[in-house]
Amino acid sequence: MHGGDISNTSPLVAAAAGVPQAADPLRLARAMVVTTPEIINKLNKEINAGLADPKLKARLAELGGTVLPGSPADFGKLIAEDTEKWAKVVKFAGIKAD
Repeated sequence: MHGGDISNTSPLVAAAAGVPQAADPLRLARAMVVTTPEIINKLNKEINAGLADPKLKARLAELGGTVLPGSPADFGKLIAEDTEKWAKVVKFAGIKAD
């Protein structure tokens, strides 16, 4: 997968493979809808294990990233909270889709 075309790959698989743009929270949220709970839980376990690595934490910090390990339910809650927060901003600013 490294260096190849991942356009038809699950965002969860791409993110686990280290493809940076694949880790976009909205892409991951969409992927969670079509991925089995068994796969979600396995990926979550492995991703959390990787995020516990001090070298990875340091590298992500260098890139301006924030490490947020947690459960799939935690991720769902984060997406819901962010959606609510940014919806208020969009509404207040009067932003309209073209």
